[in-house]
Amino acid sequence: MKQCKCIGRMELKYKTPFFYSKIVLFLLFYGIATSCRTETNTEKVNKTINTVAELIANKDYVGIKDMIYPISESDTDLGMLTYQVKNISYFINKYHNGSLKGITPKYYKSLDRSGRRAIFFELFKGLDSATGTKEAYLYLYVGPPEYVPLTRLSGFEFQSELDLEWRTKLMNENRLINIDSLNK
Repeated sequence: MKQCKCIGRMELKYKTPFFYSKIVLFLLFYGIATSCRTETNTEKVNKTINTVAELIANKDYVGIKDMIYPISESDTDLGMLTYQVKNISYFINKYHNGSLKGITPKYYKSLDRSGRRAIFFELFKGLDSATGTKEAYLYLYVGPPEYVPLTRLSGFEFQSELDLEWRTKLMNENRLINIDSLNK
Protein backbone atom coordinates (compact mmCIF):
# COMPACT_ATOMS: atom_id res chain seq x y z
CA MET A 1 0.00 0.00 0.00
CA LYS A 2 1.06 3.47 -0.80
CA GLN A 3 0.09 6.55 1.14
CA CYS A 4 -1.77 9.22 -0.76
CA LYS A 5 -0.09 12.62 -0.45
CA CYS A 6 -3.19 14.79 -0.52
CA ILE A 7 -5.39 13.51 2.31
CA GLY A 8 -3.39 10.90 4.08
CA ARG A 9 -5.49 7.90 3.03
CA MET A 10 -4.02 4.66 1.87
CA GLU A 11 -4.19 3.84 -1.85
CA LEU A 12 -4.88 0.18 -2.63
CA LYS A 13 -3.21 -1.62 -5.45
CA TYR A 14 -5.84 -3.48 -7.47
CA LYS A 15 -3.58 -6.02 -9.00
CA THR A 16 -4.47 -8.97 -6.80
CA PRO A 17 -5.79 -12.26 -8.24
CA PHE A 18 -8.92 -11.89 -6.07
CA PHE A 19 -9.80 -8.62 -7.79
CA TYR A 20 -9.41 -10.12 -11.28
CA SER A 21 -11.62 -13.09 -10.39
CA LYS A 22 -14.37 -10.64 -9.38
CA ILE A 23 -14.11 -8.89 -12.73
CA VAL A 24 -14.25 -12.18 -14.62
CA LEU A 25 -17.31 -13.32 -12.63
CA PHE A 26 -19.05 -9.99 -13.20
CA LEU A 27 -18.43 -10.14 -16.96
CA LEU A 28 -19.59 -13.77 -17.08
CA PHE A 29 -22.88 -13.07 -15.27
CA TYR A 30 -23.44 -9.89 -17.27
CA GLY A 31 -22.94 -11.81 -20.53
CA ILE A 32 -25.36 -14.54 -19.49
CA ALA A 33 -27.97 -12.05 -18.31
CA THR A 34 -27.90 -10.01 -21.51
CA SER A 35 -27.91 -13.02 -23.84
CA CYS A 36 -31.07 -14.49 -22.27
CA ARG A 37 -34.12 -12.97 -23.91
CA THR A 38 -37.74 -13.91 -24.16
CA GLU A 39 -39.53 -14.68 -27.39
CA THR A 40 -41.40 -11.82 -29.00
CA ASN A 41 -45.10 -12.17 -29.73
CA THR A 42 -44.36 -12.53 -33.44
CA GLU A 43 -41.93 -15.37 -32.76
CA LYS A 44 -44.51 -17.15 -30.60
CA VAL A 45 -47.18 -16.78 -33.30
CA ASN A 46 -44.82 -18.07 -36.02
CA LYS A 47 -43.90 -21.06 -33.89
CA THR A 48 -47.61 -21.80 -33.33
CA ILE A 49 -48.32 -21.53 -37.08
CA ASN A 50 -45.48 -23.94 -37.87
CA THR A 51 -46.79 -26.42 -35.31
CA VAL A 52 -50.30 -26.25 -36.77
CA ALA A 53 -48.89 -26.66 -40.31
CA GLU A 54 -47.14 -29.87 -39.23
CA LEU A 55 -50.32 -31.15 -37.56
CA ILE A 56 -52.33 -30.47 -40.73
CA ALA A 57 -49.71 -32.22 -42.90
CA ASN A 58 -49.91 -35.25 -40.58
CA LYS A 59 -53.74 -35.04 -40.42
CA ASP A 60 -53.53 -35.05 -36.62
CA TYR A 61 -57.10 -33.98 -35.86
CA VAL A 62 -56.78 -34.39 -32.10
CA GLY A 63 -53.50 -32.43 -32.09
CA ILE A 64 -55.16 -29.55 -33.91
CA LYS A 65 -58.10 -29.69 -31.51
CA ASP A 66 -55.64 -29.47 -28.59
CA MET A 67 -53.95 -26.42 -30.17
CA ILE A 68 -57.24 -24.48 -30.15
CA TYR A 69 -58.02 -22.63 -26.97
CA PRO A 70 -61.68 -23.51 -26.27
CA ILE A 71 -63.64 -20.27 -26.37
CA SER A 72 -66.87 -21.95 -27.43
CA GLU A 73 -67.92 -25.56 -28.01
CA SER A 74 -67.99 -25.13 -31.78
CA ASP A 75 -64.28 -24.20 -31.77
CA THR A 76 -63.28 -27.68 -30.64
CA ASP A 77 -65.92 -29.82 -32.39
CA LEU A 78 -63.82 -32.73 -33.64
CA GLY A 79 -66.24 -33.59 -36.46
CA MET A 80 -66.10 -30.08 -37.90
CA LEU A 81 -62.31 -29.90 -37.50
CA THR A 82 -61.93 -33.24 -39.26
CA TYR A 83 -64.06 -32.01 -42.18
CA GLN A 84 -62.05 -28.78 -42.44
CA VAL A 85 -58.66 -30.52 -42.23
CA LYS A 86 -59.69 -32.97 -44.96
CA ASN A 87 -60.60 -30.07 -47.24
CA ILE A 88 -57.36 -28.26 -46.44
CA SER A 89 -55.34 -31.44 -46.99
CA TYR A 90 -56.93 -31.95 -50.40
CA PHE A 91 -55.74 -28.54 -51.65
CA ILE A 92 -52.34 -28.78 -49.96
CA ASN A 93 -51.69 -32.22 -51.44
CA LYS A 94 -52.92 -31.30 -54.90
CA TYR A 95 -51.35 -27.85 -55.29
CA HIS A 96 -48.54 -27.55 -52.71
CA ASN A 97 -46.84 -30.97 -52.50
CA GLY A 98 -48.46 -31.82 -49.17
CA SER A 99 -46.97 -28.97 -47.13
CA LEU A 100 -47.94 -25.46 -46.02
CA LYS A 101 -44.26 -24.47 -45.96
CA GLY A 102 -44.35 -23.19 -49.55
CA ILE A 103 -47.30 -20.88 -48.85
CA THR A 104 -46.51 -17.48 -47.37
CA PRO A 105 -48.93 -16.62 -44.57
CA LYS A 106 -50.57 -13.22 -44.73
CA TYR A 107 -51.20 -11.33 -41.51
CA TYR A 108 -54.14 -9.04 -41.05
CA LYS A 109 -52.94 -5.84 -39.40
CA SER A 110 -56.33 -5.09 -37.92
CA LEU A 111 -57.97 -7.15 -35.24
CA ASP A 112 -61.50 -8.47 -35.31
CA ARG A 113 -64.12 -7.41 -32.75
CA SER A 114 -62.91 -9.91 -30.17
CA GLY A 115 -59.28 -8.72 -30.42
CA ARG A 116 -58.02 -11.72 -32.37
CA ARG A 117 -55.52 -11.40 -35.19
CA ALA A 118 -56.12 -13.44 -38.34
CA ILE A 119 -53.39 -15.16 -40.30
CA PHE A 120 -54.48 -16.69 -43.58
CA PHE A 121 -53.05 -18.96 -46.21
CA GLU A 122 -54.27 -18.79 -49.79
CA LEU A 123 -54.50 -22.50 -50.58
CA PHE A 124 -55.92 -22.16 -54.06
CA LYS A 125 -57.18 -19.58 -56.54
CA GLY A 126 -58.49 -20.52 -59.96
CA LEU A 127 -60.92 -23.34 -60.79
CA ASP A 128 -60.37 -26.80 -59.36
CA SER A 129 -61.96 -28.98 -62.04
CA ALA A 130 -62.63 -31.88 -59.67
CA THR A 131 -64.50 -30.00 -56.93
CA GLY A 132 -65.67 -26.79 -58.61
CA THR A 133 -63.82 -24.65 -56.09
CA LYS A 134 -62.70 -21.17 -57.20
CA GLU A 135 -60.84 -20.11 -54.04
CA ALA A 136 -59.78 -21.84 -50.84
CA TYR A 137 -58.30 -20.25 -47.71
CA LEU A 138 -57.13 -21.41 -44.30
CA TYR A 139 -57.64 -18.88 -41.50
CA LEU A 140 -55.82 -19.21 -38.19
CA TYR A 141 -56.78 -16.86 -35.38
CA VAL A 142 -54.48 -15.97 -32.47
CA GLY A 143 -54.98 -13.92 -29.36
CA PRO A 144 -55.93 -11.67 -27.83
CA PRO A 145 -52.79 -12.34 -25.76
CA GLU A 146 -54.49 -11.15 -22.57
CA TYR A 147 -56.91 -14.11 -22.74
CA VAL A 148 -55.48 -16.74 -25.09
CA PRO A 149 -51.80 -17.75 -24.96
CA LEU A 150 -50.01 -17.10 -28.25
CA THR A 151 -48.80 -20.69 -28.21
CA ARG A 152 -52.39 -21.75 -29.02
CA LEU A 153 -54.99 -20.76 -31.58
CA SER A 154 -58.17 -18.94 -30.71
CA GLY A 155 -59.80 -20.14 -33.94
CA PHE A 156 -59.37 -22.28 -37.03
CA GLU A 157 -61.39 -21.96 -40.22
CA PHE A 158 -61.46 -23.23 -43.79
CA GLN A 159 -63.26 -21.00 -46.31
CA SER A 160 -63.92 -21.65 -49.95
CA GLU A 161 -65.82 -20.10 -52.82
CA LEU A 162 -67.53 -22.50 -55.19
CA ASP A 163 -68.45 -22.22 -58.85
CA LEU A 164 -72.03 -23.53 -58.62
CA GLU A 165 -72.48 -23.95 -62.38
CA TRP A 166 -69.33 -26.05 -62.63
CA ARG A 167 -70.33 -28.12 -59.59
CA THR A 168 -73.79 -28.72 -61.07
CA LYS A 169 -72.16 -29.90 -64.30
CA LEU A 170 -69.86 -32.23 -62.35
CA MET A 171 -72.79 -33.58 -60.35
CA ASN A 172 -74.87 -34.19 -63.48
CA GLU A 173 -71.96 -36.07 -65.06
CA ASN A 174 -71.32 -37.97 -61.80
CA ARG A 175 -67.72 -36.63 -61.64
CA LEU A 176 -67.88 -34.47 -58.50
CA ILE A 177 -65.17 -35.64 -56.09
CA ASN A 178 -66.15 -36.36 -52.52
CA ILE A 179 -63.20 -35.03 -50.52
CA ASP A 180 -64.11 -37.21 -47.53
CA SER A 181 -63.49 -40.35 -49.62
CA LEU A 182 -60.02 -39.08 -50.69
CA ASN A 183 -58.62 -38.29 -47.24
CA LYS A 184 -59.12 -41.30 -45.02
